[in-house]
Amino acid sequence: MSIPTRLENYLDAQGARYEIVAHRRSRSSAETAHLAGVPPHQIAKSVLLEDDEGPMLAVLPADRFVMLGELGHQLGRKALAWGVPTIVDDELDANAV
Repeated sequence: MSIPTRLENYLDAQGARYEIVAHRRSRSSAETAHLAGVPPHQIAKSVLLEDDEGPMLAVLPADRFVMLGELGHQLGRKALAWGVPTIVDDELDANAV
């Protein structure tokens, strides 16, 4: 199993630590975590969103859901990934240690 070269280059340039784990095909990020034997809170999933200002990428643990109402209050649009504003769940940042 591999990841797209663009993603691999981005993660490497950011100094991110990651591991590629082979697993059977899955229908959700939570199922992917289960099949790979990884705790769901350690799997990052991305959700593409759009508002009046354009597209946005939310990155959160596999066992979490985007709460659109709450997210609307927190749209400081912090980081950019490939030109797409990105919001990352704090729990994922805590796992990056």
